[in-house]
Amino acid sequence: MSNPIDKFLSQLDGVIETGHGRWRAKCPGHNSRSRTLPIAEGAEGIVLINCFAGCEPAQIISAVGLQIRDLFPRNETIQSRRYNSRPHTDYKALVELLRHELTVLIIAAEAICNNEKPTEVQREALYRALGNLKMTRNA
Repeated sequence: MSNPIDKFLSQLDGVIETGHGRWRAKCPGHNSRSRTLPIAEGAEGIVLINCFAGCEPAQIISAVGLQIRDLFPRNETIQSRRYNSRPHTDYKALVELLRHELTVLIIAAEAICNNEKPTEVQREALYRALGNLKMTRNA
């Protein structure tokens, strides 16, 4: 299992494919009985997740024994240049928040493009993500 999506999906229960590059599974972050965790493979192989019950990505990922970096494809040259060229610790929390909220937006956009009507929980997650993204403008 070399790519991030296969590595992540192999750690989940109840995985079903819902479309090209899209899956749903039981969320390990809250021991879900239903498939509340949509998963998508984004640009360049990035794994996108958003629990509709409200679990944070870090909570979901740690529940299956992985780390955030496991959701991104490895490119040693880019990683080395990115992490060694400038300090990143001051913005780590901001970047984590942006990743999560953008994941919510991407999943919502894909659902809208597929003419799927969002549930109340999905709408709340979308509005929360939009609000959080507006707040990060001032950070």
